[in-house]
Amino acid sequence: WDRIEPNPGEWDVSALETYKKIIDAVHEHGMSVVICLQSFVLPRWLAKLGGNCSEDFPSRFADYAEKITQHLLPHCRDSTLWLSFSRPQLWVIKSHGENLWPPGEKDYAETLKALALLAKAHFQAVDKMRQVSPKALHISYLQGLWDVRVKNKFNPFDHLTRFFFKKYFNLKFYQVILSASNVWKLPGVRRYQTE
Repeated sequence: WDRIEPNPGEWDVSALETYKKIIDAVHEHGMSVVICLQSFVLPRWLAKLGGNCSEDFPSRFADYAEKITQHLLPHCRDSTLWLSFSRPQLWVIKSHGENLWPPGEKDYAETLKALALLAKAHFQAVDKMRQVSPKALHISYLQGLWDVRVKNKFNPFDHLTRFFFKKYFNLKFYQVILSASNVWKLPGVRRYQTE
């Protein structure tokens, strides 16, 4: 995204042309294309505005998805798989829950907010992409799963940790996408909901 939209509303046509050439080359070699719109890296200008916790993140992402669809769709075949996000839970946990990636804050309320806004961004992007395409697009996201194992079967904290990760990080984003009910809550953390 940063390469294609280096500044708000400023589109790098040469970057889009490069992706068109890649898609054409993949098809020439008899393979199908998977287009992932967002894989961890945000445009710097968007990071300065609050990144994936910015209230206007979903609409900005949807605009970006629409633009990409307009430019790349003529080079795609029916078998093309479009992904809105790559492992959204991992992205949010590393950046808001564990303080390992930018913005580098450990805040579980912001973690819930970011997950809710990513789900909202996915829904808005799908709507805009389907408006662009007269044919059905195959649109999804790449689900990341944690294999959290109980280290000590006699330690209740180990079981609680496993339950927490399975319910809230392996399954919750999927459940939200499946049900379109974008409500996020954790015990002891304020609830976050988007429309």
